[in-house]
Amino acid sequence: MGIVVNSAPYPSWGDGGTSYGMDAALHVYPGLDSVFICLATRDMACNRLIYAWVPKIYGLTE
Repeated sequence: MGIVVNSAPYPSWGDGGTSYGMDAALHVYPGLDSVFICLATRDMACNRLIYAWVPKIYGLTE
């Protein structure tokens, strides 16, 4: 399992989809004082959940 790092606009780390049958993601929102950690037994479940939920909760969508 490799780790993928994304730094813009908010830092995140995850498995990058290289681990079949599971997903892991860590997203840091320093301006919101929030960290979201997700471990799932489904492919790509964490990023879909975080990217759909976090912007709506914190009003980051246009």
